[in-house]
Amino acid sequence: MLTPTPPTELGRNVIIRPGQPVPDVWSHAPQLHITAADATDTPRLSQLVERLTVAWATRTPTVLRVDHDVAFPRDETTTLDPWLLPHDFTFLGERARWLAAVNSYDATDGSPTWPHIRHALTRGAGPSDRADVALPDGTHVWLDGGPRTSRPTVRTVHIDQLTVDRPLTVERWAPSTDGLAADQRAAVEADEYACRIVSPAGSGKTRVLTARLRHLLDGRGWHPQQVTALAYNNRAAAEMRDRTGDLDGNVRTLHSLGYAIVRDAVPDVRMLDERGQRDLVARLAPVRPAANTDVYAPYLDGFSRVRLGLVAPDAIENATDDVPQFARVLHRYRAELSARHLIDFDEQVHTALRVLLTDPQRRRRWQHSCTHLLVDEAQDLTPAFWLMLRLLAAPQMQVHAVGDDDQTLYAYVGASPTYLVDYAKLFPAAGSHALEVNYRSPPAVVDAAIHLLGRIPPTGRVAKTIRAARTDRDADALTVARVDAADQARYVTDKITGLLDRDVAPGDVAVLCRVNALLLPVQVALSVAGIPHTAPVGPQVLSRTGVAAALAWLRAATAGNTIPGDALAEAAKRSSAKIRGEHLRTLASRTWTERNLRQLSKDVGGWDATQLVDFFQQLRDVRVAARVSTAAALAAVRDVGGLDAAADELDRSVSAARQSNSHLDELDALTQVADLHPDAPTFVDWLGDQLDARVDRDGVRLATVHSTKGMEFAHVFVYAANDGIVPHRLVDDLDEERRVFHVAITRGRTSVDVVASKAATSRFVFELRPPSKTDPRPTPDSGRPARRRGGAGTRVQPTPRRRGSTVVAAVGDRITASGGISGEIVDMSDDGVSIALRSGGRVSVRYGSQVTGPDGRLGTLTAS
Repeated sequence: MLTPTPPTELGRNVIIRPGQPVPDVWSHAPQLHITAADATDTPRLSQLVERLTVAWATRTPTVLRVDHDVAFPRDETTTLDPWLLPHDFTFLGERARWLAAVNSYDATDGSPTWPHIRHALTRGAGPSDRADVALPDGTHVWLDGGPRTSRPTVRTVHIDQLTVDRPLTVERWAPSTDGLAADQRAAVEADEYACRIVSPAGSGKTRVLTARLRHLLDGRGWHPQQVTALAYNNRAAAEMRDRTGDLDGNVRTLHSLGYAIVRDAVPDVRMLDERGQRDLVARLAPVRPAANTDVYAPYLDGFSRVRLGLVAPDAIENATDDVPQFARVLHRYRAELSARHLIDFDEQVHTALRVLLTDPQRRRRWQHSCTHLLVDEAQDLTPAFWLMLRLLAAPQMQVHAVGDDDQTLYAYVGASPTYLVDYAKLFPAAGSHALEVNYRSPPAVVDAAIHLLGRIPPTGRVAKTIRAARTDRDADALTVARVDAADQARYVTDKITGLLDRDVAPGDVAVLCRVNALLLPVQVALSVAGIPHTAPVGPQVLSRTGVAAALAWLRAATAGNTIPGDALAEAAKRSSAKIRGEHLRTLASRTWTERNLRQLSKDVGGWDATQLVDFFQQLRDVRVAARVSTAAALAAVRDVGGLDAAADELDRSVSAARQSNSHLDELDALTQVADLHPDAPTFVDWLGDQLDARVDRDGVRLATVHSTKGMEFAHVFVYAANDGIVPHRLVDDLDEERRVFHVAITRGRTSVDVVASKAATSRFVFELRPPSKTDPRPTPDSGRPARRRGGAGTRVQPTPRRRGSTVVAAVGDRITASGGISGEIVDMSDDGVSIALRSGGRVSVRYGSQVTGPDGRLGTLTAS
């Protein structure tokens, strides 16, 4: 007879040997026979851990009949590389050992004993004939080994208290006092040991997470040493700290946690910046610099995919031809970092994983501070982050993850909605709570978001209900403006001026774009209008390859009779003419006149002379266009001069994963800026002055969509909702791009204005409304450019920006060429067409160029 008999709700198990009778208390309990094979065979051990987890999590009293020869390991390690481990890896033997013992009586000697009593007695508790122990004040309590998250129904002291240095107290439970809605309160006060909290945009995710932290520390009295809240970035961590400043809570970012683990193992470790990373790769990689190609970026991209995405190095090397000896280079790169006690940003996580996998004592120390984990932005965690969390949360696996699969934005390094969709597979018997109310967005925006997200296959999403808290139906809450690309910056500036005239503060307005570079025309337009703003694009953009080449063309074309050699050489280097390096050096060595240039081509002779003549003719064409306007000159540079093709090749040498901007995006931005200053000879100096304009942190916020996730503004402009930008031409995952657009439109509280190109509107704009038979449908050819999957910076042949059908030229048709240059075809020749601009000038567009036709579709311009 077990005296005293524990309350059934504690869910205690009993361990017995084969042949032993089952104690009366467990006479009706399910039995689980554990054999040596269960402890040694990985598939069987995995099944055992799942069954033990479910029994523990649900507090189901179970008879564990354990064979004599069963021996679970205590300190497991592995020297396997993290990318060789499954995404749900844990040390199964350690978990099985803990799960079998933590909430179980040991009756293997015939008399059930509760293993935690001895420890409690050393902590000041006394014996009890009514429970497990008596506290110094005389309160009789049970020592609970079940999930601490469960709401206590009897007086208990959880065994977690035995490992912290403070007096034992009765577990308490007080409701949250944070003024939460019903769905938020249910998530904050969740009783499950692990929990998925699905939090759509505007539903109060951060509030719920911080309220949960407050509830655990204040409402339940948990020790701060055992609770860690993890934010995705420094801004989110700072916000969480601000909201819990009165608590002694442990709030940090995922990377800072990795860094702390590394510093614990290697105290003198230092960070290597990106320049240092590139220099090291340049020394180790068996590749040479090449024109229009960033030969080192594919290696850096691959390093991220290995260390954060846990993709095997051999898989990356075998999938693409632009990272020769990738596995060897990565090994040498990491070896040199280790020898010099250096880590880079991603290595913080990767080295932390290796420490946790190989050092059981250090792993247990860090597990103590992560007894209960609260995880923010769970949808953006990569496989490496999930592995780190599981290693730290073991053996309890008490992980409460808050996130929204519809806001997963980092698939290029392995983040996937799958982790939230299949959360219960990672954490058996985990709970799930859904926040359903969007408190931020107007109803029109919520409806549009539902329509947009409805295009994602159901298997790729968590099924959810989203509704607006507000009931107002303001017609201006969500608007779509389809304007010429050249007019987009002016349109936004005029609209912002109108808002400011109505006493809206500049800081309450945000202009968001898929890529940073395309914010340049808005930034310059606001500067010209005298409107305070932030400056996401700095003077350094002028030195970016594509922009620098375009400006060199302008300088050379507008220089008059004396052409500076440096501009001439830079333009020639990025032209469609194939000019040898020795001749580029000759061009750069002096100033030139047209007469000198003609003589140079005669002196060179042969094939080289032909290439020089072609380049000089291109320069003359640009010079003619520059007399019309800056925009016309840039259109000629991009088309006749071949700069678009050069930028496209450079873009495709770099994986989309590492590009905050593509070179073609920057050329598009530069072309739009050109419309703000039509005088080509003074454009370069004027642009430099605009980029030096004063920045106001409290001004209109110009930012990428990715950088503002989790933020909100009264008025939002979603800028450049153009085909090729969103979805971006270099990204294969259409659903991820759809999620990016969803994040953009859900940042606004009062109004959201989507600004799209009239000639090339993003398909996502049409998806903001219910499906209709009249919606534009992309042709089979007009999807993603062909890209081989699986590689880092997969190399492909240069392709059009968006491959489509042909656009047959006809006088009177309106077409849009590179950079948004739009006009009516007024003349046709054997080589191309001439289009009339609104400014009165004309621009030539060659056959074979990529243009948008009168029907709004992209294609190759042809004569017939």
